[in-house]
Amino acid sequence: MAKPWVAGVVGLFSLATLPLSGFAEEAVPDREQASRELARQLGTSLQATLKTALQAGGPVNALNACHTAAPEIGATLSKQGVRVGRTALRVRNPNNAPSAEQLSVLENFSAAMARGTPPSGLEHFVEHTDGSALYMKAIPMQQAPCMACHGTHIDAALAERIKVLYPQDQAIGFAADDLRGAFVISWPPTTHQP
Repeated sequence: MAKPWVAGVVGLFSLATLPLSGFAEEAVPDREQASRELARQLGTSLQATLKTALQAGGPVNALNACHTAAPEIGATLSKQGVRVGRTALRVRNPNNAPSAEQLSVLENFSAAMARGTPPSGLEHFVEHTDGSALYMKAIPMQQAPCMACHGTHIDAALAERIKVLYPQDQAIGFAADDLRGAFVISWPPTTHQP
C-alpha cells in the first residue's frame, strides 16, 4: 500500500525542473531566481504532501508524512551542492536549526513583521566572496492545516506523537501570521573567483 505522502512526492517530479544539472562552472545560473523557484517547489510539494496525508488520516498521519517526506523532498530538490531545506527560530527537527547567518536573517524577518511588513514579501539573497550564496524566504504561519500541528491547541494524541518523533520540539504555540520559519537555499562556493 502506498504511503499517503507519495502523491505529493510524485507530484514534485512533474514540476518544472531548473537548469541546475549540466551548467558549466563558468556559466552559473541566475541563482536568486533559481532559489525562488526551488523554494516555491519545496513549498508546493510539502503542501500537497501534507494535504493528501491529512485527508487520508488526519493530523497524526500528516505529521508522520511530514517527518518522512519533508527531508526526502528537500534532498530531491538539492542538486550539485545546492542544499534546499527549511529553518526557523523555533524548530521541530534539530537538524533544521539555523546557522548563525540564517539566525540573523530570521531575526530580521521577525523584526520586519513586527513593523508591519507582510511575510509574503520577506526574502533575503546574498552572494559571498567565495562564490557561495544564501537565499531565504519567510514562511508565515497559516490557519489550516498548519495550526493543527504548530498552533496553541494541539490534540492530545497528536501532541504525544510529536513528542515521540521530535523529543526536542520547539515548534508549537504559533498564531496565524506569525513567522513560522523560512525556506533556505544554500549554494556552494564556486571554483573560479574574480
